[in-house]
Amino acid sequence: MQATIHDIERLFGTSDLNALEQIAKQWAAADANPRGAGRKKKFTLDEVVAMKAMQQDGMTEAQLAKQYKTSRQTISTNFRRLYDFSEHPTADSRIFYMHGKNLCTVIDVDHRNEKVYAKNFTEKPLLTAFGKKSEPTWQDYQLFLTERCFPQSRAHSRQILRDMGLDFFDPEAIIRKTRGRMAEDRHWMLQVQNPKAEALYARN
Repeated sequence: MQATIHDIERLFGTSDLNALEQIAKQWAAADANPRGAGRKKKFTLDEVVAMKAMQQDGMTEAQLAKQYKTSRQTISTNFRRLYDFSEHPTADSRIFYMHGKNLCTVIDVDHRNEKVYAKNFTEKPLLTAFGKKSEPTWQDYQLFLTERCFPQSRAHSRQILRDMGLDFFDPEAIIRKTRGRMAEDRHWMLQVQNPKAEALYARN
C-alpha cells in the first residue's frame, strides 16, 4: 500500500522533503549509535563539586570517568566550570559550601581587597553560609570560617595543628585539611583557586 501525503504528515509531522531528510539522518545516526556512546553526559554543579572533592582525595580522572560512566574528557570539561571567575575576576579563591550532596552557597573571596561575594543555591537560610545575608562582610566571612574549625582554645590544639602540618591557627588552612566538616551537621566545603590569581596580583 502506497503512503499518501496525509499519512506522511500524520507519522512525521511534516511532508516537507528537507525536514523528512533530516529525520532520516537522525534515525540513521541513532541506529549507528543505539546506546548513545560518545554523548557528553550533563552533570549538575553539585555532582561536579563532589567529583572534584574525590579527585583532591586522590582519585584520577580515569577512575572518576569509570565511576560516573562517562569519558575523561567530559570530567575535565566539567571541572573547568568550577574555575570560571568571570563574574568576580578579582576573587582569588572560591568555596563551595555543601550540605551532603547539595550545593548551598558559592563564596568568591578577594583577599587583597577583603571582599566576599556569596550566591545561594537553596532557599533555606539555615543551610546557607551566611543565613539571610545576601552581601556578607569580610568580618562575616572570617567568623564563618572560624565556626567551621575546632575551637582555638581546645586542649592540645597545638598538637592538632602539628598533626595537620600547620604552624598556627589559620581557619582557611584548617578548612583545606578538614573541608570544614563538623560532627554536628552534614556541611562540608570544597576550595579552589582562581588560576589567574597570580597574574592578577602581578599586574597590581
